[in-house]
Amino acid sequence: MDITIRKGTEKDAKGVIEVNTFTWLTTYKGLISNQILEKRIETMDKRVVRIIDEIKKYNNLYVALDNKKVVGMMMYGKSRNTNYPNSGEIYAIYVLDNYQGLGIGKKLFMLGIKELINLGYNSMILGIFQK
Repeated sequence: MDITIRKGTEKDAKGVIEVNTFTWLTTYKGLISNQILEKRIETMDKRVVRIIDEIKKYNNLYVALDNKKVVGMMMYGKSRNTNYPNSGEIYAIYVLDNYQGLGIGKKLFMLGIKELINLGYNSMILGIFQK
């Protein structure tokens, strides 16, 4: 297994959505209704189109690859929470189940912090799912 991490491109969009979708299926099973999880699968193609636009517009994606296959991803940018208008935010970090525990998420997290500092933020927030 040779994991590399690099800046994501539009060509990674399908892999990013697959990682997002399948990570939800393994992580949130039993926490979120099956209907919501199934909808994630049904809407994959639409979300690929949307993520391509986001990548073009914001250039705020990193991907973890195993032999050119996207196995993890991280997106970051300006805080979307109006209570923290001057903070950066890590929007998402997802790593496929079989690749968890290898330090990939930590590397992506640290890259997110670095990018937010480079953008001039001196504070950041994370959105955490709560049941």
